[in-house]
Amino acid sequence: DLDGATNDVRDRVSQVRPVLPLGILEPHVEKAAAENTEVLWLAVSSSHHSELELSDIADRFIKTQLAMIPGVSSTYLDGERRYAMRIWLDPDRLAARRLTVENVEDAIRNQNASLPAGRIESHQMEFSVSLNGTLQTPKQFESLIVAYRDGYPVRLEDIAHVELGAEDTRKLVRFNGKSSLGISVSRQSKADTLAVVRAVREHLPSIAAGLPKGMDLTLAWDSSTPIERSLKEVYEALGLSLFLVVLVIFCFLGSFRATCIPVVAIPTSIIGTCTIMAVSGCSLNVLTLLGLVLAVGLVVDDAVIVLENIHRRIVAGMPPLRAAVEGTNEIAFAVIATTISLVTVFIPIAFLSDLIGKLFAELAIAIASAVLLSGFVALTLTPMMCGRLLCQDSGRSTHHQFAAGLADAVTQHYRRGVEW
Repeated sequence: DLDGATNDVRDRVSQVRPVLPLGILEPHVEKAAAENTEVLWLAVSSSHHSELELSDIADRFIKTQLAMIPGVSSTYLDGERRYAMRIWLDPDRLAARRLTVENVEDAIRNQNASLPAGRIESHQMEFSVSLNGTLQTPKQFESLIVAYRDGYPVRLEDIAHVELGAEDTRKLVRFNGKSSLGISVSRQSKADTLAVVRAVREHLPSIAAGLPKGMDLTLAWDSSTPIERSLKEVYEALGLSLFLVVLVIFCFLGSFRATCIPVVAIPTSIIGTCTIMAVSGCSLNVLTLLGLVLAVGLVVDDAVIVLENIHRRIVAGMPPLRAAVEGTNEIAFAVIATTISLVTVFIPIAFLSDLIGKLFAELAIAIASAVLLSGFVALTLTPMMCGRLLCQDSGRSTHHQFAAGLADAVTQHYRRGVEW
Protein backbone atom coordinates (compact mmCIF):
# COMPACT_ATOMS: atom_id res chain seq x y z
CA ASP A 1 0.00 0.00 0.00
CA LEU A 2 1.89 3.03 -1.28
CA ASP A 3 -0.41 5.58 0.38
CA GLY A 4 -0.21 3.86 3.75
CA ALA A 5 3.58 3.59 3.56
CA THR A 6 3.81 7.30 2.68
CA ASN A 7 1.73 8.26 5.71
CA ASP A 8 3.89 6.09 7.96
CA VAL A 9 7.06 7.78 6.71
CA ARG A 10 5.53 11.23 7.22
CA ASP A 11 4.61 10.31 10.82
CA ARG A 12 8.13 9.12 11.59
CA VAL A 13 9.68 12.24 10.06
CA SER A 14 7.38 14.51 12.06
CA GLN A 15 8.47 12.75 15.27
CA VAL A 16 12.15 13.54 14.72
CA ARG A 17 11.58 17.04 13.31
CA PRO A 18 12.01 18.82 16.73
CA VAL A 19 15.50 17.38 17.19
CA LEU A 20 16.76 18.36 13.75
CA PRO A 21 19.13 21.35 13.48
CA LEU A 22 17.66 24.83 13.18
CA GLY A 23 17.64 26.50 9.78
CA ILE A 24 17.31 23.35 7.68
CA LEU A 25 14.72 23.00 4.98
CA GLU A 26 11.52 21.24 5.92
CA PRO A 27 11.69 17.48 5.15
CA HIS A 28 9.66 16.62 2.08
CA VAL A 29 8.13 13.17 1.61
CA GLU A 30 6.94 12.31 -1.88
CA LYS A 31 5.50 9.01 -3.01
CA ALA A 32 6.69 7.44 -6.24
CA ALA A 33 5.95 3.88 -7.35
CA ALA A 34 8.71 1.79 -8.88
CA GLU A 35 6.64 1.53 -12.06
CA ASN A 36 6.74 5.32 -12.56
CA THR A 37 9.62 5.05 -14.98
CA GLU A 38 10.92 7.70 -17.32
CA VAL A 39 9.47 7.25 -20.79
CA LEU A 40 11.25 10.04 -22.62
CA TRP A 41 13.65 12.97 -22.27
CA LEU A 42 13.28 16.39 -23.87
CA ALA A 43 16.08 18.85 -24.56
CA VAL A 44 15.46 22.62 -24.35
CA SER A 45 18.06 24.92 -25.87
CA SER A 46 18.25 28.52 -27.02
CA SER A 47 20.66 30.81 -28.76
CA HIS A 48 19.04 34.01 -27.46
CA HIS A 49 18.39 33.21 -23.79
CA SER A 50 20.62 32.64 -20.80
CA GLU A 51 20.57 29.43 -18.80
CA LEU A 52 18.64 31.20 -16.02
CA GLU A 53 15.95 32.38 -18.44
CA LEU A 54 15.84 28.94 -20.06
CA SER A 55 15.28 27.24 -16.72
CA ASP A 56 12.63 29.74 -15.65
CA ILE A 57 10.59 29.26 -18.85
CA ALA A 58 10.93 25.47 -18.70
CA ASP A 59 9.81 25.39 -15.07
CA ARG A 60 6.84 27.72 -15.43
CA PHE A 61 5.63 26.89 -18.93
CA ILE A 62 6.87 23.54 -20.29
CA LYS A 63 6.61 21.48 -17.08
CA THR A 64 3.09 22.78 -16.41
CA GLN A 65 1.80 21.70 -19.81
CA LEU A 66 3.54 18.32 -19.74
CA ALA A 67 2.06 17.53 -16.31
CA MET A 68 -1.49 17.99 -17.68
CA ILE A 69 -1.06 15.28 -20.33
CA PRO A 70 -3.04 12.11 -19.44
CA GLY A 71 -0.81 9.33 -18.11
CA VAL A 72 2.08 11.61 -17.09
CA SER A 73 3.06 11.16 -13.45
CA SER A 74 5.81 13.74 -13.00
CA THR A 75 8.41 15.80 -14.82
CA TYR A 76 11.96 16.61 -13.72
CA LEU A 77 14.39 19.31 -14.81
CA ASP A 78 18.01 18.27 -15.06
CA GLY A 79 20.75 20.86 -15.35
CA GLU A 80 18.42 23.72 -14.42
CA ARG A 81 19.66 27.07 -13.16
CA ARG A 82 17.41 28.54 -10.48
CA TYR A 83 17.63 32.23 -9.66
CA ALA A 84 19.57 32.87 -6.45
CA MET A 85 21.49 35.70 -4.81
CA ARG A 86 25.18 34.78 -4.97
CA ILE A 87 27.36 36.28 -2.21
CA TRP A 88 31.12 35.97 -2.70
CA LEU A 89 32.91 36.66 0.59
CA ASP A 90 36.41 38.10 0.73
CA PRO A 91 38.35 36.26 3.47
CA ASP A 92 40.88 39.08 3.87
CA ARG A 93 38.18 41.69 4.45
CA LEU A 94 36.41 39.36 6.89
CA ALA A 95 39.58 38.88 8.88
CA ALA A 96 40.34 42.61 8.91
CA ARG A 97 36.94 43.33 10.46
CA ARG A 98 37.08 40.32 12.85
CA LEU A 99 34.06 38.63 11.21
CA THR A 100 33.28 35.02 10.32
CA VAL A 101 31.00 33.35 7.84
CA GLU A 102 28.59 32.55 10.67
CA ASN A 103 28.25 36.27 11.44
CA VAL A 104 27.24 36.93 7.85
CA GLU A 105 24.74 34.06 7.85
CA ASP A 106 23.13 35.28 11.08
CA ALA A 107 22.85 38.83 9.76
CA ILE A 108 21.20 37.71 6.52
CA ARG A 109 18.85 35.33 8.33
CA ASN A 110 17.73 37.96 10.85
CA GLN A 111 17.33 40.89 8.46
CA ASN A 112 15.97 39.09 5.40
CA ALA A 113 12.57 38.08 6.80
CA SER A 114 8.97 39.24 6.88
CA LEU A 115 7.83 39.67 10.48
CA PRO A 116 4.39 40.50 11.93
CA ALA A 117 4.26 44.03 13.36
CA GLY A 118 0.83 43.99 14.99
CA ARG A 119 -2.56 45.18 13.80
CA ILE A 120 -4.66 48.30 13.38
CA GLU A 121 -8.13 48.10 14.92
CA SER A 122 -11.23 50.25 14.64
CA HIS A 123 -14.85 49.77 15.56
CA GLN A 124 -15.72 48.22 12.20
CA MET A 125 -12.45 47.03 10.63
CA GLU A 126 -9.14 45.41 11.50
CA PHE A 127 -5.88 45.40 9.49
CA SER A 128 -2.86 43.18 9.99
CA VAL A 129 0.48 44.93 9.78
CA SER A 130 3.61 43.06 8.69
CA LEU A 131 7.15 44.25 8.22
CA ASN A 132 8.32 43.38 4.74
CA GLY A 133 12.01 42.77 5.34
CA THR A 134 12.77 40.47 2.42
CA LEU A 135 15.60 41.61 0.20
CA GLN A 136 15.10 41.34 -3.55
CA THR A 137 17.99 43.04 -5.39
CA PRO A 138 21.79 42.86 -5.11
CA LYS A 139 21.81 46.53 -4.02
CA GLN A 140 19.55 45.76 -1.07
CA PHE A 141 21.79 42.92 0.00
CA GLU A 142 24.89 45.07 -0.29
CA SER A 143 23.33 47.65 2.04
CA LEU A 144 22.67 45.03 4.72
CA ILE A 145 24.51 45.76 8.01
CA VAL A 146 26.47 42.73 9.19
CA ALA A 147 27.99 44.18 12.40
CA TYR A 148 29.37 47.29 14.02
CA ARG A 149 33.07 47.83 14.49
CA ASP A 150 34.38 50.84 16.42
CA GLY A 151 30.99 52.48 16.19
CA TYR A 152 30.81 52.20 12.41
CA PRO A 153 28.49 49.80 10.52
CA VAL A 154 30.05 47.05 8.44
CA ARG A 155 27.87 46.46 5.42
CA LEU A 156 27.84 43.40 3.21
CA GLU A 157 29.32 45.34 0.30
CA ASP A 158 32.41 46.00 2.42
CA ILE A 159 33.28 42.31 2.74
CA ALA A 160 31.64 40.60 -0.25
CA HIS A 161 30.52 40.88 -3.84
CA VAL A 162 26.79 40.29 -4.44
CA GLU A 163 25.25 39.30 -7.76
CA LEU A 164 22.14 37.60 -9.12
CA GLY A 165 23.13 34.17 -10.47
CA ALA A 166 22.36 30.49 -10.51
CA GLU A 167 21.77 28.58 -7.29
CA ASP A 168 23.68 25.51 -8.51
CA THR A 169 26.21 25.38 -11.33
CA ARG A 170 27.64 21.91 -10.72
CA LYS A 171 25.46 20.22 -13.35
CA LEU A 172 25.84 20.62 -17.09
CA VAL A 173 23.58 19.16 -19.79
CA ARG A 174 24.62 19.16 -23.45
CA PHE A 175 22.61 17.88 -26.40
CA ASN A 176 24.18 17.67 -29.86
CA GLY A 177 27.09 19.75 -28.61
CA LYS A 178 24.92 22.61 -27.31
CA SER A 179 24.28 23.62 -23.73
CA SER A 180 20.72 22.51 -22.98
CA LEU A 181 18.23 21.75 -20.27
CA GLY A 182 16.95 18.20 -19.84
CA ILE A 183 13.31 17.44 -19.02
CA SER A 184 12.35 13.88 -18.10
CA VAL A 185 8.74 12.68 -18.35
CA SER A 186 7.62 9.77 -16.15
CA ARG A 187 4.45 7.79 -16.67
CA GLN A 188 1.92 6.75 -14.07
CA SER A 189 2.13 3.22 -12.67
CA LYS A 190 -0.93 1.97 -14.59
CA ALA A 191 -0.37 3.99 -17.75
CA ASP A 192 0.77 2.46 -21.02
CA THR A 193 4.20 3.61 -22.19
CA LEU A 194 3.24 3.78 -25.85
CA ALA A 195 0.05 5.74 -25.13
CA VAL A 196 1.88 8.25 -22.93
CA VAL A 197 4.65 8.77 -25.49
CA ARG A 198 2.12 9.25 -28.31
CA ALA A 199 0.22 11.81 -26.20
CA VAL A 200 3.40 13.73 -25.41
CA ARG A 201 4.44 13.69 -29.07
CA GLU A 202 1.05 15.11 -30.06
CA HIS A 203 1.39 17.98 -27.59
CA LEU A 204 5.01 18.85 -28.40
CA PRO A 205 4.22 21.04 -31.48
CA SER A 206 1.73 23.16 -29.53
CA ILE A 207 4.14 23.50 -26.59
CA ALA A 208 7.02 24.45 -28.90
CA ALA A 209 4.84 27.01 -30.68
CA GLY A 210 4.28 28.88 -27.41
CA LEU A 211 7.99 29.19 -26.58
CA PRO A 212 9.86 32.46 -27.11
CA LYS A 213 11.65 33.02 -30.38
CA GLY A 214 14.98 31.23 -30.60
CA MET A 215 14.09 28.51 -28.07
CA ASP A 216 13.97 24.90 -29.33
CA LEU A 217 12.24 21.89 -27.79
CA THR A 218 13.67 18.58 -29.06
CA LEU A 219 12.89 14.97 -28.29
CA ALA A 220 16.22 13.62 -27.04
CA TRP A 221 15.37 10.06 -25.95
CA ASP A 222 12.29 7.91 -26.44
CA SER A 223 11.82 4.64 -24.54
CA SER A 224 8.98 3.56 -26.83
CA THR A 225 11.29 3.10 -29.83
CA PRO A 226 12.68 -0.32 -28.77
CA ILE A 227 9.20 -1.34 -27.58
CA GLU A 228 7.65 -0.55 -30.96
CA ARG A 229 10.51 -2.35 -32.71
CA SER A 230 9.99 -5.43 -30.52
CA LEU A 231 6.24 -5.36 -31.12
CA LYS A 232 6.82 -5.17 -34.87
CA GLU A 233 9.11 -8.21 -34.73
CA VAL A 234 6.56 -10.11 -32.65
CA TYR A 235 3.78 -9.25 -35.10
CA GLU A 236 5.94 -10.48 -37.97
CA ALA A 237 6.70 -13.70 -36.07
CA LEU A 238 2.99 -14.14 -35.35
CA GLY A 239 2.09 -13.76 -39.03
CA LEU A 240 4.91 -16.10 -40.12
CA SER A 241 3.94 -18.78 -37.61
CA LEU A 242 0.30 -18.54 -38.69
CA PHE A 243 1.33 -18.96 -42.34
CA LEU A 244 3.56 -21.95 -41.58
CA VAL A 245 0.89 -23.66 -39.49
CA VAL A 246 -1.67 -23.28 -42.26
CA LEU A 247 0.83 -24.51 -44.86
CA VAL A 248 1.73 -27.63 -42.86
CA ILE A 249 -1.93 -28.46 -42.24
CA PHE A 250 -2.73 -28.11 -45.92
CA CYS A 251 0.22 -30.27 -46.96
CA PHE A 252 -1.00 -33.14 -44.80
CA LEU A 253 -4.77 -32.77 -45.28
CA GLY A 254 -4.64 -31.87 -48.96
CA SER A 255 -8.00 -30.09 -48.93
CA PHE A 256 -8.92 -26.44 -48.61
CA ARG A 257 -12.12 -27.34 -46.80
CA ALA A 258 -10.33 -29.58 -44.31
CA THR A 259 -7.62 -26.94 -43.81
CA CYS A 260 -10.14 -24.23 -42.95
CA ILE A 261 -11.53 -26.24 -40.04
CA PRO A 262 -8.47 -26.27 -37.72
CA VAL A 263 -7.37 -22.84 -38.96
CA VAL A 264 -10.62 -21.35 -37.60
CA ALA A 265 -9.46 -22.43 -34.14
CA ILE A 266 -6.54 -19.97 -34.31
CA PRO A 267 -8.42 -16.62 -34.48
CA THR A 268 -11.19 -17.97 -32.26
CA SER A 269 -8.75 -18.91 -29.51
CA ILE A 270 -6.60 -15.79 -29.89
CA ILE A 271 -9.59 -13.41 -29.75
CA GLY A 272 -10.96 -15.25 -26.73
CA THR A 273 -7.56 -15.07 -25.07
CA CYS A 274 -7.40 -11.30 -25.58
CA THR A 275 -10.85 -11.02 -24.00
CA ILE A 276 -9.74 -13.00 -20.95
CA MET A 277 -6.58 -10.89 -20.67
CA ALA A 278 -8.62 -7.69 -20.78
CA VAL A 279 -10.97 -8.95 -18.06
CA SER A 280 -8.10 -10.12 -15.83
CA GLY A 281 -6.22 -6.83 -16.21
CA CYS A 282 -3.33 -8.15 -18.32
CA SER A 283 -1.66 -5.88 -20.83
CA LEU A 284 -0.68 -6.62 -24.41
CA ASN A 285 3.10 -6.43 -24.18
CA VAL A 286 6.09 -8.22 -25.69
CA LEU A 287 5.83 -11.20 -23.33
CA THR A 288 2.10 -11.76 -23.86
CA LEU A 289 2.52 -11.43 -27.62
CA LEU A 290 5.30 -14.01 -27.42
CA GLY A 291 2.86 -16.25 -25.58
CA LEU A 292 0.34 -15.82 -28.39
CA VAL A 293 3.02 -16.72 -30.94
CA LEU A 294 3.73 -19.94 -29.03
CA ALA A 295 0.02 -20.60 -28.69
CA VAL A 296 -0.54 -20.51 -32.47
CA GLY A 297 0.99 -23.97 -32.78
CA LEU A 298 -0.74 -25.29 -29.67
CA VAL A 299 -4.30 -24.21 -30.42
CA VAL A 300 -4.54 -26.26 -33.62
CA ASP A 301 -3.40 -29.55 -32.05
CA ASP A 302 -6.75 -30.55 -30.61
CA ALA A 303 -8.64 -29.43 -33.71
CA VAL A 304 -6.34 -31.43 -36.00
CA ILE A 305 -6.78 -34.56 -33.85
CA VAL A 306 -10.56 -34.27 -33.90
CA LEU A 307 -10.57 -33.47 -37.62
CA GLU A 308 -8.39 -36.45 -38.51
CA ASN A 309 -10.55 -38.88 -36.53
CA ILE A 310 -13.75 -37.58 -38.13
CA HIS A 311 -12.17 -37.46 -41.61
CA ARG A 312 -11.04 -41.07 -41.32
CA ARG A 313 -14.60 -42.20 -40.60
CA ILE A 314 -16.00 -40.14 -43.50
CA VAL A 315 -13.50 -41.68 -45.93
CA ALA A 316 -14.56 -45.11 -44.65
CA GLY A 317 -18.13 -44.38 -45.79
CA MET A 318 -19.83 -43.04 -42.67
CA PRO A 319 -22.19 -40.05 -43.10
CA PRO A 320 -20.50 -36.73 -42.13
CA LEU A 321 -22.86 -35.84 -39.26
CA ARG A 322 -22.65 -39.29 -37.72
CA ALA A 323 -18.90 -39.35 -38.19
CA ALA A 324 -18.63 -35.97 -36.42
CA VAL A 325 -20.60 -37.20 -33.40
CA GLU A 326 -18.93 -40.60 -33.04
CA GLY A 327 -15.44 -39.36 -33.90
CA THR A 328 -15.66 -36.58 -31.31
CA ASN A 329 -17.04 -38.87 -28.61
CA GLU A 330 -14.25 -41.35 -29.22
CA ILE A 331 -11.39 -38.93 -28.48
CA ALA A 332 -13.15 -36.33 -26.31
CA PHE A 333 -11.54 -37.65 -23.14
CA ALA A 334 -8.09 -37.60 -24.73
CA VAL A 335 -8.57 -34.01 -25.89
CA ILE A 336 -9.76 -32.92 -22.44
CA ALA A 337 -6.84 -34.68 -20.75
CA THR A 338 -4.33 -33.11 -23.12
CA THR A 339 -5.79 -29.63 -22.63
CA ILE A 340 -5.84 -29.91 -18.83
CA SER A 341 -2.27 -31.21 -18.82
CA LEU A 342 -1.02 -28.22 -20.79
CA VAL A 343 -2.99 -25.74 -18.70
CA THR A 344 -1.69 -27.17 -15.42
CA VAL A 345 1.86 -26.57 -16.64
CA PHE A 346 1.37 -22.81 -17.07
CA ILE A 347 -1.19 -21.92 -14.39
CA PRO A 348 1.23 -22.25 -11.40
CA ILE A 349 3.48 -19.63 -13.01
CA ALA A 350 0.70 -17.06 -12.63
CA PHE A 351 0.79 -17.51 -8.84
CA LEU A 352 4.51 -16.97 -8.39
CA SER A 353 5.47 -14.06 -6.15
CA ASP A 354 8.21 -11.44 -6.31
CA LEU A 355 9.61 -10.16 -9.59
CA ILE A 356 9.47 -13.48 -11.49
CA GLY A 357 5.77 -13.85 -10.83
CA LYS A 358 5.00 -10.31 -11.97
CA LEU A 359 7.12 -10.80 -15.08
CA PHE A 360 5.73 -14.13 -16.29
CA ALA A 361 2.20 -14.15 -14.82
CA GLU A 362 0.65 -12.52 -17.89
CA LEU A 363 2.57 -14.88 -20.18
CA ALA A 364 1.18 -17.89 -18.32
CA ILE A 365 -2.37 -16.50 -18.40
CA ALA A 366 -2.12 -15.87 -22.16
CA ILE A 367 -0.89 -19.37 -23.05
CA ALA A 368 -3.20 -21.18 -20.60
CA SER A 369 -6.24 -19.26 -21.84
CA ALA A 370 -5.42 -19.99 -25.48
CA VAL A 371 -4.95 -23.71 -24.82
CA LEU A 372 -8.13 -23.93 -22.76
CA LEU A 373 -10.17 -22.19 -25.42
CA SER A 374 -8.65 -24.35 -28.16
CA GLY A 375 -9.84 -27.47 -26.36
CA PHE A 376 -13.34 -26.03 -26.13
CA VAL A 377 -13.30 -25.10 -29.83
CA ALA A 378 -12.03 -28.59 -30.78
CA LEU A 379 -14.97 -30.27 -29.04
CA THR A 380 -17.68 -27.86 -30.22
CA LEU A 381 -16.94 -25.80 -33.32
CA THR A 382 -14.62 -28.27 -35.06
CA PRO A 383 -17.12 -31.24 -35.12
CA MET A 384 -19.87 -28.94 -36.34
CA MET A 385 -17.72 -27.66 -39.22
CA CYS A 386 -16.60 -31.20 -40.06
CA GLY A 387 -20.20 -32.35 -40.31
CA ARG A 388 -21.06 -29.46 -42.62
CA LEU A 389 -17.94 -29.03 -44.78
CA LEU A 390 -16.48 -32.52 -45.20
CA CYS A 391 -17.85 -35.13 -47.58
CA GLN A 392 -16.91 -38.67 -48.63
CA ASP A 393 -15.12 -37.39 -51.73
CA SER A 394 -12.72 -35.27 -49.67
CA GLY A 395 -10.38 -38.21 -49.16
CA ARG A 396 -10.13 -39.18 -52.85
CA SER A 397 -8.14 -36.21 -54.13
CA THR A 398 -4.75 -36.79 -55.70
CA HIS A 399 -3.03 -34.61 -53.12
CA HIS A 400 -4.62 -36.48 -50.24
CA GLN A 401 -3.71 -39.84 -51.72
CA PHE A 402 -0.11 -38.66 -52.17
CA ALA A 403 0.03 -37.46 -48.56
CA ALA A 404 -1.50 -40.71 -47.34
CA GLY A 405 0.98 -42.75 -49.38
CA LEU A 406 3.87 -40.71 -48.01
CA ALA A 407 2.64 -41.23 -44.46
CA ASP A 408 2.30 -44.99 -45.08
CA ALA A 409 5.84 -45.13 -46.48
CA VAL A 410 7.24 -43.34 -43.42
CA THR A 411 5.29 -45.68 -41.17
CA GLN A 412 6.66 -48.76 -42.91
CA HIS A 413 10.25 -47.51 -42.72
CA TYR A 414 9.80 -46.71 -39.05
CA ARG A 415 8.30 -50.17 -38.40
CA ARG A 416 11.20 -51.89 -40.12
CA GLY A 417 13.64 -49.82 -38.10
CA VAL A 418 11.94 -50.77 -34.85
CA GLU A 419 11.75 -54.47 -35.76
CA TRP A 420 15.42 -54.48 -36.73
